[in-house]
Amino acid sequence: MLAEIARVSGPGGRLCLAYGDRAFMRHLPFAAHGFALYDREEGIALLRAAGFEDVAHHAHVETVRGNAGDMVERDFHLLLARRG
Repeated sequence: MLAEIARVSGPGGRLCLAYGDRAFMRHLPFAAHGFALYDREEGIALLRAAGFEDVAHHAHVETVRGNAGDMVERDFHLLLARRG
């Protein structure tokens, strides 16, 4: 899918990809149902393999109330990439 996004974005095309970190996501109930979970390095490698360059990483943490009522920190990755 990322290769197709790279293809249609054309030279110089940009993509911002945001996703929850594997360490956080693996504890969510739906993650046991066939979802692929990634850490920062794997996300960057996928973008580069698809033809994106200049991949920049920004970490983002949100503190929210979980379903059980406790406060939970959600770790996200924001990857900014440009097609060569």
